[in-house]
Amino acid sequence: MEQFEHTCVARKRDSTEELGAFLAGSQEPEKFWGTVKENLRNGNVRMLFVADQIPEELKRIVEFLNEQMDPAEVLAVEIKQFAEGSTQALVPKVIGQTSEATARKQVLSGRRWDEPSFFEVLKAGHTGEVGTAKRLLTWFQEYPTVEVRWGRGSTAGSFIPMLFTAGQKNQLCAVWTNGTVELYLQWMVQKPPFSDPEAYEQLRQHAEKLLNKKVTDDMMQKRPNIRLTEVASEASFARLTDFFGWLIGRINQTEEKQ
Repeated sequence: MEQFEHTCVARKRDSTEELGAFLAGSQEPEKFWGTVKENLRNGNVRMLFVADQIPEELKRIVEFLNEQMDPAEVLAVEIKQFAEGSTQALVPKVIGQTSEATARKQVLSGRRWDEPSFFEVLKAGHTGEVGTAKRLLTWFQEYPTVEVRWGRGSTAGSFIPMLFTAGQKNQLCAVWTNGTVELYLQWMVQKPPFSDPEAYEQLRQHAEKLLNKKVTDDMMQKRPNIRLTEVASEASFARLTDFFGWLIGRINQTEEKQ
C-alpha cells in the first residue's frame, strides 16, 4: 500500500482516484487491501517479466521457477512489434506455462496428505509396496538433519524428504501413492553442491549405480522414477538408502565448508 502511494506521488496522481478508477465500484478499498495482504501472506502472486525480447537464459529461469513455486506463478511475456505502413501490431507470447508446471500446480492444489491417508491409498492400489514404503519413510524420519513433509494433491499423495542447509531447501525425492520413488535429479543439479561440475559428475555416477544404467545429461535434467517393487529386496533397498545416505552427506559437507 505504501509503495502504491509512493508511485502515485512520483507520477503526480491522486492515489484515491487511481484506486477508485481501478476498482470501478467492485469493492471497497479496505476490502481490496485486505485481500492483497492475504494473497501476499499465502503466496498467491504472479510475477511477470515483460520485454520485447526474452533471453534464453531468462526463459530457462522462468520455466524452472514456475515449476518449483506453488501457488505463486513466475511468467515472462515477450511482446513482438510488427509494423507495415501506418499499421502496427503487438503480438504477446507467454513463457513459463509449460505442461509440467501446469500439471504440477494442479496436483499441488489439492488436499494436504498425511501418513494415514497416504498408506490407505497406497494399500488400496499397491498392497505389495506398502512395506517398502514404510521402511523408506522410517529410514528418512530417523536420519539426522532430514525433515519429511507431506505433499498436496487431489488424488495423488506423496511424502518428500528434505534438507534445509544454509537457507537452502534441498528436496531429495518424492514417494508417491502410485508406488514409485521420484528422484529429484532435475532440482539437485540446479543448486550447490551439484551445480559444480565435479559434484555433478559424482551425482551422475551414483545415480548410474542406483539405476543400474547409463545416466545421460538429458536424464540429469529430469526426475527418473523407481518402482517400490524394484527396491523391495534387502540388497536393492540397501542400494537405494546408500544413494540417499551419500546424497545427504554430500549436501551437509558443502554446508560445513561454507
